Amino acid sequence: MNGKEWRNGMSKYAAFISYRHGGIDEKVAIQIHKEIERYRLPEKIAKAKGIKTLGKIFRDAEELRAASNLSEIIREAIRESEWLIVLCTRRYKDSVWCMEEIEYFIELRGRDRVIVVLIEGEPNESFPKILTEIEQDGEIVHIEPLAVDVRADSEKEIVKNVKNEKFRFLARMLDLDYDDLRQRQRERKKKQIMAMASVICVSVGIFVGTVMLKNIELEKAYTALDDSMQQTLRGQSYYLAEYASEAYNDGDRTTAALLALEALPQNLKEPERPFVESVMQSLTQALGVYDYSSGFRTDKVYSLEEEAYDTKAQISADEQVIMIEKYVYTAGNMLQRKVYVYSLQDKSLLCQYNLSEMNRSYYTASTKSAYLMKDSKTLLYLGSNGLTAVDIYTGEKLFQGNAGDELIVSRQEDVIVTTDYTKGFLYFYDAAGEETLNCNLGTENKYTLCDVNADSSSVVLSVIAEGAEGLMLLDTKTGESTFVNQSGECKNVFFIDNTQLCFIREDTEEDLKHIVVCDAESLAENYLCDANWEIRDVCATKNNTCVYFHGKKIYEVDIVTGKIKWEHEFSTSVLSIEVTDNICGITCNDGQSYFYDMGTKELINSMEGNGEGFYMLAINEDYACMRDYWGQNIRVYKRQDYENEDVVSKDISDVVVDNPDKWYTCSSSGDKIMLGYQKGMERGIQIFDSENLSPLGGQTLENLEYSNFDN
Repeated sequence: MNGKEWRNGMSKYAAFISYRHGGIDEKVAIQIHKEIERYRLPEKIAKAKGIKTLGKIFRDAEELRAASNLSEIIREAIRESEWLIVLCTRRYKDSVWCMEEIEYFIELRGRDRVIVVLIEGEPNESFPKILTEIEQDGEIVHIEPLAVDVRADSEKEIVKNVKNEKFRFLARMLDLDYDDLRQRQRERKKKQIMAMASVICVSVGIFVGTVMLKNIELEKAYTALDDSMQQTLRGQSYYLAEYASEAYNDGDRTTAALLALEALPQNLKEPERPFVESVMQSLTQALGVYDYSSGFRTDKVYSLEEEAYDTKAQISADEQVIMIEKYVYTAGNMLQRKVYVYSLQDKSLLCQYNLSEMNRSYYTASTKSAYLMKDSKTLLYLGSNGLTAVDIYTGEKLFQGNAGDELIVSRQEDVIVTTDYTKGFLYFYDAAGEETLNCNLGTENKYTLCDVNADSSSVVLSVIAEGAEGLMLLDTKTGESTFVNQSGECKNVFFIDNTQLCFIREDTEEDLKHIVVCDAESLAENYLCDANWEIRDVCATKNNTCVYFHGKKIYEVDIVTGKIKWEHEFSTSVLSIEVTDNICGITCNDGQSYFYDMGTKELINSMEGNGEGFYMLAINEDYACMRDYWGQNIRVYKRQDYENEDVVSKDISDVVVDNPDKWYTCSSSGDKIMLGYQKGMERGIQIFDSENLSPLGGQTLENLEYSNFDN
């Protein structure tokens, strides 16, 4: 395929850069991105190929903040890319997302259109197996792909090597000989130098005369320098204020406050930099000084060392600590697991434990391998030595049990259930860690441990067997089992009460998904939703209802009648929901989060994000936590409710006829409050009476001859 044919195709991107975020990986990705997009073909090659540039490059840090698994947006970008550029480091092959990107691209376009760049390490350390092993005649054959080698002793030299070696990947993308492309580039450079030389000769004479004039102007320049520096510092303060707002939207109030403080003068009597009012607004926002609004507010961000296959979280009953489970995809289709316990007060790490490895084929979205008991100090986890109970504050081991893959605890915490899928056993323990029962499930079928009912008498597992799919109910005291045939895989299975189960069932024959409520005793079923689209989650409320979402809408449906009781549409697609104690947390694609009281259907509050979609992990009356797409950052929200009689609260939409797009806090004189507003391109101010918040008047900034609110 020649360059002309390629660019006349429908591909949106010349290449997709697959790399591990952060560190030298990201620096090289940025440099390659620049080198390719800025490169202009030599004139003869441009005419032959019918193009002047290679076109756009997809690098996800610039093109998107993602959704779930290998998001459809990334898949679409790969489909729309002619080449895949793989940046190999020792860290790269540990990323499940990067491996899926390579696998998907090779499936579409083959290995011939993959360009490998070796940044660090030896090939056997940094090249992923998917690029070094192929199957031929039923056997695995080792190959070593040709790579552009940019390795060096320092990051600065590596980036420099990228600039020097750029013609190697450019030549391949253009289907040209490397030496030929280099030679043509030298010829172009030579012409440019000759043209520049002629310009310089003419310019020398002009320069001599100009020097005398410049000496005269130099004195004036020194006088203006101080003013210029002040303007530069003012601009820097504006940028720091913006970064502080971004950190606040990311949920990191500490960083937001530090950035704002950096932009403020240290000495107000003799300020070393100008005072910018928007910086003060960023600082008060980060500290919550004048925030009298109620609802869930950003509190803390916990950042893990590396991206994860999945991340789970649990807030302790006393709301003093947060437990975080991390799953990392490794070679051999295995998941490495780890559990961390952090303080919710000062973010300090109280303890961390390695969990046993788990085969990814056993993993589901509901899989759990650790649990924090209601005493808020006892942690249960499945370690390499089996089930372990430990005091999170002292480290004292309380008891140990058998090895396992999954763990669940009954609502009353009197029954602990674990599974060992390798051996095919189910183990039951009491609260003291004594084994009360074990059941041999066998290894022929696939099981998923789901839930224990309200009175701790039954445990339910999802089962996939040859010729049958459904649910298995086991008595927690006798081990007696009952199989409930469902003719389809059952996911997100949980007990609503002692006998009623709710789950999502996939009907592969009809290509439908159903939300089903099934009575475990009578086996009577009620279908709450039938869909030809993916149902990703369903949650129960205290109102005898279930909540699910599709596209931009969430729905609440009665589990008895199957009728929709409430629905709501958001501006962008819903990513996740979580319901606990009738508090519903919702996250959307645009990074926005919403919190509802499901009893009253009232919006408690909403929070803006940074444009990146987060996933709700846990929520209760006082806290909510969510993770980012990469599973690295856990954002915690804390609920605050103000009932101060001195604070007057009023919905501005009740007193303003034509509501703007956005309001800004400006200032107060005691008896009057001034707010800034923006509506489309128009910006202005509105003044309110501070006693009853009635509007007194307003004006646009243009009419006031001001350029911005800081004036």
